[in-house]
Amino acid sequence: MDDLSKAENDILVACRRLENAFNEKREESGEGDAAVPNPIKMVRRLTALEVAMQQLRKDCEKISKKRNTVVQSVIARQAQNVAHVEELFQAARLGDLDCEDPNWTELSNDLQHQSKILNKNAMMDEERS
Repeated sequence: MDDLSKAENDILVACRRLENAFNEKREESGEGDAAVPNPIKMVRRLTALEVAMQQLRKDCEKISKKRNTVVQSVIARQAQNVAHVEELFQAARLGDLDCEDPNWTELSNDLQHQSKILNKNAMMDEERS
């Protein structure tokens, strides 16, 4: 008996044992075919799930890459916005800009805080790279 025939025989024996085990379980439960699933259908379903998992993994990787790109873009734009507002703030402090909004000081403090956080995050990103 060659290796291929032996492997085929082993698979057939294993299938018969599995089917017999499922049949015994069906008989024990007394609920018929509804109580115990068909092993061949289970294997097919598992195979389909493995294929689906591989596709999901690929999709997750794509989403993760896109997410990282979007996050970096948002951080860069936010940094530009903070820089522009800081320019406006400096102009207002120097008197070049007439700003009578009572919330301006609070807004400028918040933006300066954001600027510090963004600069800190940018430095941490550069260290990781």
